[in-house]
Formats: sequence, structure tokens, C-alpha cells
Amino acid sequence: MENDKDPWENYLTEKERNILSEKIMVTEGDTVSNVFKSMLRLWENDDIESSVISIRNVTDVLGGHRNSPAWQQIKSFAQVYPKSNHLVQIFVKDRAKFVEALQEEKDAEGRDKYAVNDFFDKKFANHPNDSIRQRTEFSTDYPIHLANDDSTDDTAYFVHFDPASPYFRTTTRDGTESFWESLPGLEHLKELRWAAEQHEHVSIPPNQLRDYLKNTGQTTE
Repeated sequence: MENDKDPWENYLTEKERNILSEKIMVTEGDTVSNVFKSMLRLWENDDIESSVISIRNVTDVLGGHRNSPAWQQIKSFAQVYPKSNHLVQIFVKDRAKFVEALQEEKDAEGRDKYAVNDFFDKKFANHPNDSIRQRTEFSTDYPIHLANDDSTDDTAYFVHFDPASPYFRTTTRDGTESFWESLPGLEHLKELRWAAEQHEHVSIPPNQLRDYLKNTGQTTE
């Protein structure tokens, strides 16, 4: 049975364990393996491997394999919520420095990788603190999304991947590149609305996200 396996040893590579070990808070007398199990909420989790894949996905996109400035600001991985499509909770060391690191991050083409606290996102998506969404090429891509909606601790972020991207560069209808600054046309706005509507109705499983990350060169594992 899956619950009989040690998820730390069985679902992570040695390289991944080395990367993640510093982000798991272990108290004296405990082990990384035990803490990792508790993070996965085994008492309500009937798909442990998907929870681990979700952690792997977040690790890859936030730069764990290259020790990015944003990754350096992550203090710990706290929990994965299996009943919420394996939503990942992390804590950061310094909120301002974490946000700044993501604001400054560029993609392979030298473009801003994230839309950070966009006015329309905060106004209409009900994110009182930070809302950080990955910019993608197409609306059908799966961007990472980080939000720290709990104002009692603004260093706690919940991380998942959206089923469609509201911050895309190329429309799927006419193939033209368009940006907010260049007054996108009606087709772009229609597609943006469609993407936003998917967030409440569609959940993409972690293994499907994993395939997407592999296909788009965001992971090599």
C-alpha cells in the first residue's frame, strides 16, 4: 500500500532530497522523513505521490535546482493539502525580499517572469496581500500562483498552478503578440476573461502539471 512507503525515500531523487532538506524544519529528536510525512497530511491523503509531485513542481519553478534568489528566501515547506488539489503552503524569511526576488526574475528570453501584485488581479481576485502569477506564452499554459491571503501571517504563502493563464503574451486566436501596455484588442480581452473563469471550475492534477513543466523546459527531473 502507498501509505506503507516512505515518501521521502521513495518519491524523491537524492538530488531533490538534498535541495529540500534545508527547507524542512526538523526539531531535535525527529527526522526529516517523519516531518515530511506529517507535511503530507497522511491521515486524509489517499494520493501521497501526487502530493510529493506537487512539492517537486513548486521546487522546480521557484528555482530550487539553481538556488534562485526567491528560493533562498523560502524558509520552509509547511504542508500540502490533498483535499485542495495538493495545494502547497510555504513560509518565507522576509516577505519584502521574497516579493522583490520574484519581481526581478526573468525568463529565458529576458522578460519579466512574474506579474506581481497587478492592480486588476488584486482588485478582482480578492487577494488582500500579495498575488504573484507567472507570465506565460499562451493562456492555455499552467502558471504558478502564489498568494499570502492570511493577514495574521503574511510570510505564509499558498502555492498552486492555475488551469489557465491570465497573463499570456500570445493570443491563441490570431497568433499576434499583445501586452497590457499596447492596448490589447478585444480578442485578447476575451481570452483573458476565459482564462480567469477557469480558476474556479478546473483543477489540473500534479502529474499533468509535471508533464507540462517537462515539455516547457521548466524541469529536468
